[in-house]
Amino acid sequence: MKGVRRPRSVRFRLTISYLVAMVVGSSVYAAFVFLCVNRKMSNFFDDQLRVGFDWASDMLHQAPNGNLRTYDETGEDDSPWLRVFDIRGDVVYETPEAKRNPIAGSDRMAFVPNEKIISVDYTKPPMRVMSGRAVISGEPRVVQVAKRVSPIKNDLRQFLYLLLLGLPIEIVLSGLGGYALARRALAPVDRMAEQARQITANRLKDRLPVDNPKDELG
Repeated sequence: MKGVRRPRSVRFRLTISYLVAMVVGSSVYAAFVFLCVNRKMSNFFDDQLRVGFDWASDMLHQAPNGNLRTYDETGEDDSPWLRVFDIRGDVVYETPEAKRNPIAGSDRMAFVPNEKIISVDYTKPPMRVMSGRAVISGEPRVVQVAKRVSPIKNDLRQFLYLLLLGLPIEIVLSGLGGYALARRALAPVDRMAEQARQITANRLKDRLPVDNPKDELG
Protein backbone atom coordinates (compact mmCIF):
# COMPACT_ATOMS: atom_id res chain seq x y z
CA MET A 1 0.00 0.00 0.00
CA LYS A 2 1.40 3.36 -1.02
CA GLY A 3 2.40 5.67 1.79
CA VAL A 4 2.87 2.89 4.35
CA ARG A 5 6.46 2.50 5.49
CA ARG A 6 7.92 -0.93 5.81
CA PRO A 7 9.03 -1.48 9.40
CA ARG A 8 12.79 -1.44 9.81
CA SER A 9 14.48 -4.70 10.68
CA VAL A 10 15.82 -5.50 14.12
CA ARG A 11 19.29 -5.71 12.58
CA PHE A 12 18.96 -2.12 11.31
CA ARG A 13 17.73 -0.83 14.68
CA LEU A 14 20.53 -2.59 16.54
CA THR A 15 23.10 -1.14 14.13
CA ILE A 16 21.74 2.39 14.56
CA SER A 17 21.61 2.03 18.34
CA TYR A 18 25.18 0.77 18.44
CA LEU A 19 26.29 3.56 16.12
CA VAL A 20 24.60 6.28 18.17
CA ALA A 21 26.08 4.91 21.39
CA MET A 22 29.57 4.83 19.87
CA VAL A 23 29.28 8.36 18.46
CA VAL A 24 28.04 9.80 21.75
CA GLY A 25 30.68 7.95 23.76
CA SER A 26 33.47 8.92 21.37
CA SER A 27 32.36 12.55 21.33
CA VAL A 28 32.32 12.76 25.11
CA TYR A 29 35.71 11.06 25.31
CA ALA A 30 37.19 13.36 22.64
CA ALA A 31 35.86 16.44 24.45
CA PHE A 32 37.33 15.18 27.73
CA VAL A 33 40.72 14.50 26.12
CA PHE A 34 40.73 17.94 24.47
CA LEU A 35 39.94 19.69 27.76
CA CYS A 36 42.68 17.74 29.54
CA VAL A 37 45.24 18.54 26.83
CA ASN A 38 44.14 22.18 26.83
CA ARG A 39 44.62 22.45 30.58
CA LYS A 40 47.95 20.65 30.53
CA MET A 41 49.31 22.84 27.73
CA SER A 42 48.04 25.99 29.45
CA ASN A 43 49.74 24.97 32.69
CA PHE A 44 52.94 24.21 30.80
CA PHE A 45 52.73 27.62 29.12
CA ASP A 46 52.27 29.35 32.48
CA ASP A 47 55.25 27.44 33.87
CA GLN A 48 57.35 28.74 30.98
CA LEU A 49 56.17 32.25 31.78
CA ARG A 50 57.26 31.82 35.42
CA VAL A 51 60.63 30.50 34.24
CA GLY A 52 61.00 33.63 32.12
CA PHE A 53 60.17 35.77 35.14
CA ASP A 54 62.76 33.98 37.28
CA TRP A 55 65.34 34.30 34.50
CA ALA A 56 64.73 38.04 34.17
CA SER A 57 64.88 38.56 37.93
CA ASP A 58 68.21 36.72 38.13
CA MET A 59 69.84 38.10 34.97
CA LEU A 60 68.95 41.78 35.30
CA HIS A 61 71.51 44.04 36.95
CA GLN A 62 72.43 47.69 37.08
CA ALA A 63 75.27 48.75 34.80
CA PRO A 64 77.89 51.31 35.90
CA ASN A 65 76.02 54.03 34.01
CA GLY A 66 72.94 53.35 36.11
CA ASN A 67 70.92 51.63 33.36
CA LEU A 68 69.50 48.17 33.72
CA ARG A 69 70.64 45.38 31.44
CA THR A 70 70.83 41.60 31.41
CA TYR A 71 74.04 39.62 31.77
CA ASP A 72 73.51 38.01 28.36
CA GLU A 73 71.90 40.64 26.16
CA THR A 74 70.11 38.98 23.24
CA GLY A 75 69.63 40.43 19.81
CA GLU A 76 66.56 42.40 18.86
CA ASP A 77 65.15 39.52 16.82
CA ASP A 78 65.10 36.98 19.66
CA SER A 79 64.68 39.19 22.70
CA PRO A 80 61.96 38.20 25.17
CA TRP A 81 59.06 40.49 26.03
CA LEU A 82 60.25 42.16 29.23
CA ARG A 83 59.61 45.40 31.08
CA VAL A 84 60.89 46.59 34.45
CA PHE A 85 59.26 49.26 36.64
CA ASP A 86 60.50 51.10 39.69
CA ILE A 87 58.38 51.40 42.80
CA ARG A 88 56.83 54.64 41.45
CA GLY A 89 55.55 52.82 38.36
CA ASP A 90 58.00 54.32 35.87
CA VAL A 91 59.49 52.07 33.19
CA VAL A 92 63.24 51.73 33.75
CA TYR A 93 63.94 48.96 31.26
CA GLU A 94 62.21 47.25 28.33
CA THR A 95 63.43 44.93 25.60
CA PRO A 96 63.08 45.62 21.86
CA GLU A 97 60.32 43.01 21.70
CA ALA A 98 58.32 44.93 24.33
CA LYS A 99 58.80 48.14 22.35
CA ARG A 100 57.69 46.53 19.08
CA ASN A 101 54.61 44.91 20.62
CA PRO A 102 53.29 47.18 23.37
CA ILE A 103 50.43 45.88 25.48
CA ALA A 104 47.78 48.43 26.34
CA GLY A 105 47.29 48.57 30.08
CA SER A 106 50.54 46.78 30.93
CA ASP A 107 51.48 49.62 33.32
CA ARG A 108 48.33 48.91 35.31
CA MET A 109 48.90 45.14 35.14
CA ALA A 110 52.32 45.56 36.71
CA PHE A 111 50.76 46.35 40.07
CA VAL A 112 48.07 43.66 40.25
CA PRO A 113 48.50 40.90 42.88
CA ASN A 114 52.04 39.60 42.81
CA GLU A 115 52.87 37.04 40.07
CA LYS A 116 49.29 36.84 38.79
CA ILE A 117 49.05 35.72 35.15
CA ILE A 118 46.66 37.75 33.01
CA SER A 119 45.39 36.79 29.56
CA VAL A 120 45.33 39.69 27.11
CA ASP A 121 43.13 38.77 24.15
CA TYR A 122 42.67 42.25 22.67
CA THR A 123 46.20 42.47 21.36
CA LYS A 124 47.52 41.06 18.10
CA PRO A 125 48.88 38.54 18.73
CA PRO A 126 47.16 37.64 22.04
CA MET A 127 49.53 37.54 25.01
CA ARG A 128 49.71 36.33 28.58
CA VAL A 129 51.35 38.68 31.06
CA MET A 130 52.91 38.04 34.44
CA SER A 131 54.23 40.67 36.85
CA GLY A 132 56.01 40.30 40.17
CA ARG A 133 58.29 42.07 42.57
CA ALA A 134 62.03 41.46 42.58
CA VAL A 135 65.16 42.99 44.01
CA ILE A 136 67.65 43.99 41.31
CA SER A 137 71.05 45.31 42.37
CA GLY A 138 69.62 46.01 45.81
CA GLU A 139 66.68 48.03 44.49
CA PRO A 140 63.01 46.93 44.63
CA ARG A 141 61.59 46.56 41.14
CA VAL A 142 58.56 45.15 39.39
CA VAL A 143 59.45 42.71 36.60
CA GLN A 144 56.88 42.08 33.89
CA VAL A 145 57.17 39.33 31.29
CA ALA A 146 54.81 38.25 28.51
CA LYS A 147 54.57 35.51 25.91
CA ARG A 148 52.52 35.04 22.78
CA VAL A 149 49.82 32.42 23.12
CA SER A 150 49.59 31.83 19.36
CA PRO A 151 51.92 28.76 19.43
CA ILE A 152 49.80 26.95 22.01
CA LYS A 153 46.58 27.97 20.24
CA ASN A 154 47.94 26.63 16.94
CA ASP A 155 48.90 23.32 18.57
CA LEU A 156 45.45 23.00 20.16
CA ARG A 157 43.77 23.85 16.86
CA GLN A 158 45.74 21.14 15.04
CA PHE A 159 44.91 18.64 17.79
CA LEU A 160 41.22 19.53 17.49
CA TYR A 161 41.36 19.07 13.72
CA LEU A 162 42.83 15.60 14.23
CA LEU A 163 40.02 14.70 16.62
CA LEU A 164 37.36 15.99 14.23
CA LEU A 165 39.01 14.23 11.30
CA GLY A 166 39.00 10.92 13.14
CA LEU A 167 35.33 11.17 14.12
CA PRO A 168 33.84 10.47 10.63
CA ILE A 169 36.23 7.54 10.19
CA GLU A 170 35.16 6.18 13.55
CA ILE A 171 31.49 6.60 12.61
CA VAL A 172 31.98 4.53 9.44
CA LEU A 173 33.94 1.83 11.26
CA SER A 174 31.40 1.79 14.09
CA GLY A 175 28.55 1.43 11.60
CA LEU A 176 30.24 -1.49 9.88
CA GLY A 177 31.14 -3.08 13.19
CA GLY A 178 27.63 -2.60 14.54
CA TYR A 179 26.09 -4.17 11.45
CA ALA A 180 28.46 -7.14 11.61
CA LEU A 181 27.75 -7.57 15.32
CA ALA A 182 23.97 -7.40 14.82
CA ARG A 183 24.15 -9.80 11.88
CA ARG A 184 26.15 -12.30 13.89
CA ALA A 185 23.87 -11.97 16.93
CA LEU A 186 20.73 -12.49 14.84
CA ALA A 187 22.10 -15.30 12.66
CA PRO A 188 20.43 -18.00 14.83
CA VAL A 189 17.10 -16.19 14.47
CA ASP A 190 17.51 -16.17 10.68
CA ARG A 191 18.18 -19.91 10.69
CA MET A 192 15.17 -20.57 12.91
CA ALA A 193 12.96 -18.39 10.71
CA GLU A 194 14.12 -20.21 7.58
CA GLN A 195 13.48 -23.59 9.18
CA ALA A 196 10.08 -22.44 10.46
CA ARG A 197 9.03 -21.51 6.94
CA GLN A 198 9.84 -25.03 5.81
CA ILE A 199 7.75 -26.72 8.52
CA THR A 200 4.39 -27.59 6.98
CA ALA A 201 1.54 -29.96 7.82
CA ASN A 202 3.54 -32.75 6.22
CA ARG A 203 6.68 -31.98 8.25
CA LEU A 204 5.38 -31.45 11.77
CA LYS A 205 8.17 -33.59 13.24
CA ASP A 206 10.83 -31.09 12.17
CA ARG A 207 12.35 -28.95 14.91
CA LEU A 208 13.99 -25.53 14.90
CA PRO A 209 17.81 -25.43 15.08
CA VAL A 210 19.09 -24.27 18.47
CA ASP A 211 22.77 -23.29 18.63
CA ASN A 212 22.86 -22.80 22.39
CA PRO A 213 19.91 -24.14 24.42
CA LYS A 214 21.07 -22.24 27.52
CA ASP A 215 20.85 -18.69 26.15
CA GLU A 216 17.75 -16.50 25.67
CA LEU A 217 17.13 -17.75 22.11
CA GLY A 218 17.41 -21.37 23.28
